[in-house]
Amino acid sequence: MDIYTLSPDEVISLFNENPTGYHIIIKHRHKDFYNQVMENFPGKSLAERLYRYCYNATPACLKCGSSNVGFLEFTTGFRTYCSRACTGTSAANKIGRKNYLADPNRIRDQIRKSKDTCMSRYGVEHWSSTDEGRTCNSEANRKFYRNLYPLEINGRTRKQYTAAARYLTNIVYNEHKSIIDPLNIRSKEWVLDHVYSVNDGFMKDVPLDILCHWTNLKLIHKKENSSKGCRSDKTLDELYKDYLTYTSPTSSTPLPCS
Repeated sequence: MDIYTLSPDEVISLFNENPTGYHIIIKHRHKDFYNQVMENFPGKSLAERLYRYCYNATPACLKCGSSNVGFLEFTTGFRTYCSRACTGTSAANKIGRKNYLADPNRIRDQIRKSKDTCMSRYGVEHWSSTDEGRTCNSEANRKFYRNLYPLEINGRTRKQYTAAARYLTNIVYNEHKSIIDPLNIRSKEWVLDHVYSVNDGFMKDVPLDILCHWTNLKLIHKKENSSKGCRSDKTLDELYKDYLTYTSPTSSTPLPCS
């Protein structure tokens, strides 16, 4: 049985006296104790190991009993539940939610709180309904979406890039139809799709000859294409790798016949 040079009360007292530097003191002034705690008590941090030592704590989820409970800090210990699922289905949460929904004044209190906040900040109860509020919200939304979906990159607009990609894609399809569509099924039901999407190509400023290369084209059903949206099914590195595989002069991979 190990004999520790510091008792739990001494560790707690040391923490209270030096809440920000206790770990440095323990590491340098109590090396033997530090090595014992690090060896005998599991944990991701020194604070967690010390908490286990001082309070003989074994974490367990109050809902499912799992030991995979996160550690907060030395003063509060471990979380009560291991996951959001256990938190949401716990008895305490159900009671709290039931009491909250049963309170007839909750909506009125929320509205009153919102009005009081607007009154204290802007002098009116509904700031978003004023001309200033509408202008501010419109500018904020416009700036957010323009950063997320820029209208122009390197002098070329999204509409121009998309139109050029569509034009070049049809040319590539006709040149490599035997590879892309050997069964000749392209129709309203089966559409031509870019594996690395045109949207991502515009955002990353991918050259059109790479984006529209036949290695980035495939036929998919229109329902799948609709559900896919702007998602890319390959990474940018994979796009360039597939392109270079069939265009590099030193590549050992034979070029397919169109």
